Parts: sequence; C-alpha cells; structure tokens
Amino acid sequence: MSVGLQHYLDVAQRFQAEQAASAPLWLRALREEGVAQLARQGFPSTRHEDWKYTDVAPIVSRGFAPVGAGWSEALRARV
Repeated sequence: MSVGLQHYLDVAQRFQAEQAASAPLWLRALREEGVAQLARQGFPSTRHEDWKYTDVAPIVSRGFAPVGAGWSEALRARV
C-alpha cells in the first residue's frame, strides 16, 4: 500500500471516528463502504481504461485534510 493511499485511509478513518457520529446511519454506511473499496482497489491509474487519460498521481502525492466545521460561515462571509 502506498504512503499516499495510507494517508487518505487514515484521514477517512479519523473523520469517521471524530465527526461522522452525528451523520445519518445510511451516510455512515456509505462512507465506510467507500473507504473499504478504496482500501481494496487503491487509486486508479492510467492502466485502468476509464482513467487512461487522467493521472491521479498529483492528488495521491498531496496531503489531504477535511475542511473544518466553520468553513461554510467563512465562505459566506467572503461572498
């Protein structure tokens, strides 16, 4: 498993543990299945037919963090 993939999986698991408890059950189940599928399949590559023209390496190589709870208020203030 690549370091980039492990980072995304860790972030998703942390999000589920910390913030997803208030989400509806169906949404938690959908998120959990999505993370499980990502863990099984990994990120797509140009060897996958549907992704042959899309290089996701720049996405995988960058760190990702979910937006904080106050992002919508900050965004509204800027608009």
